[in-house]
Amino acid sequence: MRATPLPPRVLLPRAQWVELGVSARRLRGPELQSPLTGFHTPAADPASLDRILAVLQREILPDAVASHSTAALLRGIPMPWWLDGGVCRLGEPDATGRLPAPVPSRLPEAESPSPPPPIHCRVPGDSRRQAGEFVTVHRMPPARTITVRGLRVSHPVVCLVELASVLPHNDLVIALDHLLGPRSRYRGLDVARIEERLDECRGAHGIPAVRAALRDARPGVESPGETRARLLVMRAGFPEPVPNLPVLDPDNGAMRRLDLAWEGALIGAEYDGDYHRRGHDKDRRGISQWRADHARRESLVSLGWTLPFLNADDIAAPGRFLSTLRRAFVSRGLDAPPESRWSGRPGRELGRTSRPPTDPPGAGRMRYGA
Repeated sequence: MRATPLPPRVLLPRAQWVELGVSARRLRGPELQSPLTGFHTPAADPASLDRILAVLQREILPDAVASHSTAALLRGIPMPWWLDGGVCRLGEPDATGRLPAPVPSRLPEAESPSPPPPIHCRVPGDSRRQAGEFVTVHRMPPARTITVRGLRVSHPVVCLVELASVLPHNDLVIALDHLLGPRSRYRGLDVARIEERLDECRGAHGIPAVRAALRDARPGVESPGETRARLLVMRAGFPEPVPNLPVLDPDNGAMRRLDLAWEGALIGAEYDGDYHRRGHDKDRRGISQWRADHARRESLVSLGWTLPFLNADDIAAPGRFLSTLRRAFVSRGLDAPPESRWSGRPGRELGRTSRPPTDPPGAGRMRYGA
């Protein structure tokens, strides 16, 4: 007898699967996963994270608010790759606006599908209900929320307070730079408004860490790499650069932006993200961007700008880039920090913040504040 085909991307209660002709044995087997208590989805083509959260808030925990890394994911707040076992790799919403599931639709027979993504939600402190092994329920006082595609989600500032116990300082600065920057999905946030939202979280243990990160955050930043580059040069002893300084391209009259710039010295620094390498190898749009970036650099160099570049490897091992930047400052007759600030152990200390913590990926999930 031919097995009942499984409809893709659905999340149904056990009774409804039985009505469709799926046996109890198949429900317990590897073909289906149970991201929520009493609900199953096909392992090879599972329901989206948005769908799972909608069922959670409608059927299981009506007072639940998506929180922590789940809230960051829903609002596009950049998180480190290792957080919650790499949940941030789910990526951008699909054409329907919903976040995808982390499991590919076709798996080799020898492979097992990945487990559902870890989900975090907050509920009032007197709640004692659970929602399944993949859902971490945080019993916390009520806090400000927003609505994202019909889902109740922690406000972005509340989300950072929730995550402050597991995110290093640099990653909190990256998140705040994003919220203050042009690519944020939450418009209207500035430093004063973030401070107001932190005041509303009185008593939360993550507030001091977020306030410390806010002192290092700046508006106008467009990528996590730019944040890390700025923090790197400042900790190495260089003056603080201006992020994304607009500069006139002499060849076409267009306004260009330098990732980091010391305008009076005509020194800038450009961060080359991974898209440059991917684009050079595969993607036509990436190749065009790579060519345009290099043409822009040549035009600005002709005006007297010095534009060293760096990438993720230079942030992890910054000696080459920082020495190049120092020579640029010295050539302009400007004071520059000595190379002893980043040679040997000091350089390893500077680069350490770009690495994951010593705990294995996902370990931070168990240390979130209750």
